[in-house]
Amino acid sequence: MIFFPYRYLLDRMRTQPEELQRALLKRIIDGNRRTLFGKEHRFDEIRGDYHRFVARLPIQSYDDVVPWLQQLPALKSSQDLLSVYKPKYFGQTSGTSAVKKRIPISEEFLRANHFRGSRLILANLDDRFDQKWLMKARHLSMSGYRYPDPFLGKDVLDISALMVERLPWYFRFKNFPNQVFGSWEEKLAFFRQHLEEIRKINMISGVPTWVLALINQLTEHDPSRIVEIMPDWRLYVHGGVDFNHYRQIFKEIHPKREITLIEVYNSTEGFYALQNGPESPDLLLLTDVGIFYEFRDKGTDEVLPLWEIKTDRKYELLITTLDGLCRYKTGDLVQFSSTNPYLLRIIGRTTEFINAFGEDLSLEHVTLALQRLKGEMEFYIRHYFVVPRYPQPGTPGSHEWYINFEIPPADVGLFAHRLDLLLQDINANYQQKRSGNTALLPLVVHELPQDSIHGIMRRRGEIGGQIKMKVLHNDREILNFMEA
Repeated sequence: MIFFPYRYLLDRMRTQPEELQRALLKRIIDGNRRTLFGKEHRFDEIRGDYHRFVARLPIQSYDDVVPWLQQLPALKSSQDLLSVYKPKYFGQTSGTSAVKKRIPISEEFLRANHFRGSRLILANLDDRFDQKWLMKARHLSMSGYRYPDPFLGKDVLDISALMVERLPWYFRFKNFPNQVFGSWEEKLAFFRQHLEEIRKINMISGVPTWVLALINQLTEHDPSRIVEIMPDWRLYVHGGVDFNHYRQIFKEIHPKREITLIEVYNSTEGFYALQNGPESPDLLLLTDVGIFYEFRDKGTDEVLPLWEIKTDRKYELLITTLDGLCRYKTGDLVQFSSTNPYLLRIIGRTTEFINAFGEDLSLEHVTLALQRLKGEMEFYIRHYFVVPRYPQPGTPGSHEWYINFEIPPADVGLFAHRLDLLLQDINANYQQKRSGNTALLPLVVHELPQDSIHGIMRRRGEIGGQIKMKVLHNDREILNFMEA
């Protein structure tokens, strides 16, 4: 019965999503009409009308929001900038275009979105997945970290770390651990000191990379010992990466039972969707969690509200939130398989990226690292591409760089080492995964012979003067063409 209000809300999201979205747009616009941003864009004239909303507000990237965010730390008056809800926290994320993003998060949005999303997961597990034991479950949260931020003069946290720090008292009895750490090493030491608590675990949530890293460390790289470490583990809630490359590992990881696998779709900016049921991996779009959604058609560039989208089209997700992000480009590409209810799948990003381990490494990050490295040593790259080597039981994964050098560096090993360090400096998510070689091993550089890239492109049918080979890959399919 404790889940009933959230089961009712899920039913409304399945049956009345358009009504919920229209009401939410009006609430966001009317509520923020007296903010500086609202006055500048004449929110008082929009009155919840979608067409006026589109006419008044341009689509925004994070870089467009930065000038507003830069005013927040120094703002001492009662004047509201982006939202009437004061930003109490700042979530850190490593985006595909910005080196570091600081996302303001209010207490109100945290409750309306992230915490509501967590409760909706539990309600849906109880309802659709028949997980009746959940109220007695002991939960292990593979949350993120806390970072000092000189610009803000306060700490910023990963959203998962913030969730742990703000966890209601009645969930703390079931959650482990209930503290936020500054590094993986600190967290791992804590886990080792509390193995008896880990033995009680029934449910784990987190990015697969970190879960496998924890299992590898606690079992001393013998995953078959997981039965000793977590004998009652039965449910895994995952997100953040394409899970297809991890699914078989997790299906076979626990000899005692098959682990139930549940996918969610969330980010620092918001919690968007959760797996609708056990029969399909499709995700139910959450339409009453403080976010108004729009979708930019990648074929026509037309921007549509939820009630005008079609199935089997590629859309870039745009969000408008209670916290003042307006028509904000998330960079995610989604595709709907159903409009009754609205079910989607995440199919990629708008920028070229590799996110095999939750590292969210973009082409911009890679290009910047190579530019900095050129200031340290002489080399010239004709072509290159990067693929993941996915983890195996007991062994973390890594990035493999295949490079065709026009002018090779004097020491390829040093080149690889410095490139790895520069990527860590540029991308906080990559640095986390690389910490201690626990979740991600050092990158490996393979030198390619001259013209090998052209041979690969010919075999892939990518011929012509205007065709550019993709650099960052989330699978190893391109290696099949190289081996051919």
